[in-house]
Amino acid sequence: SPSNVLMLTDETRRVINIFISLIYYFNVTTCAFGRIFMYDLTFANLKE
Repeated sequence: SPSNVLMLTDETRRVINIFISLIYYFNVTTCAFGRIFMYDLTFANLKE
């Protein structure tokens, strides 16, 4: 029935939204960790 297709579409959209959110969160955290790591490397080089 059309309502089943609509429900499936809503569920799929929800899953895709969660997936996109996870990817975005992962990218943001990776960038933050990368920035901290680069800062540590730079600081270590400056200290020597």
